[in-house]
Amino acid sequence: MAARGPRPGLECHLLSLADVAALPRDPVAVDAVDAVGRAGGRNRTLVRRVGRLLLATVLAEHHAAAPGVLRVTAGGRPVAPGERAAGARAGIAHDGGVLVVGFHPAGCAVDVEDTPVPLIAEVAGRFCGTAERRSLPAGAAVRGVWTAKEAVAKYTGLGLRAGLRTITFDGDPLAGWVRSHHPGTRRPPLCRVVATGRRHLAFAVGSGAGAGAGIGSVAAPVVEVHRWVPDLDLGADGGGGSLRLVRARLAPSGELAELADAVGAVAAPPRTGTGPQRTRTSLTSPGTTTSPGREHP
Repeated sequence: MAARGPRPGLECHLLSLADVAALPRDPVAVDAVDAVGRAGGRNRTLVRRVGRLLLATVLAEHHAAAPGVLRVTAGGRPVAPGERAAGARAGIAHDGGVLVVGFHPAGCAVDVEDTPVPLIAEVAGRFCGTAERRSLPAGAAVRGVWTAKEAVAKYTGLGLRAGLRTITFDGDPLAGWVRSHHPGTRRPPLCRVVATGRRHLAFAVGSGAGAGAGIGSVAAPVVEVHRWVPDLDLGADGGGGSLRLVRARLAPSGELAELADAVGAVAAPPRTGTGPQRTRTSLTSPGTTTSPGREHP
């Protein structure tokens, strides 16, 4: 695998579930793909397999090795072998339309949410304390608060067991990088939320040494965004194919402002002339068989 040069502080890898549903029909390789788009639903097993393949591929690129088997922790978080759930370098999440993998060398968790805002506002008491509810933002920003807390909860390795009501922030994560607080977590992560109109995307990033220039003082880390698309290889005889992931690089960003546009564009067809790089990973790569979940595909 060719070297890609210095690593950015934060990587965001995006894959549209609509691209999976649009794959050519093949009864051997993609018999489950039809279920992704049928009646507005999606095949959870396929989403989990694609998501964990993407996570394994991102981790493998940092080791210049082939994707390996992920270990699923007691809290349900898939991590590289030898990594702890708390502060693992890469995290994964998906909503109804997009799958996201975040990577940072100091630790990263990610959450993405497209649930209708009124539904989230109705359960604000479950993720905010009494005093916090009095200062909750109006409108869609409520979904941003939920997403930020879920990202931090994943970072701790506890998931929802962390207690979303106990997670607080020094400032507004929709306005910039802020410090989070969680009892029992010695070094809670920094957090940032991006609003795209249709969804909110949150990153929780480690604040330890080596996290990137200035991140310890809550300065913005450098961000690099990648778009991944599925590619069906039917083989020379047109049958017995395998599903692969192909990376097409998106423009890097100095901060997360441009990321909102990138996330919003994921559901659109790839632009003509945007050829994939050589990175291709087969869905037949080893993976896990743990029960799927929305938080950890």
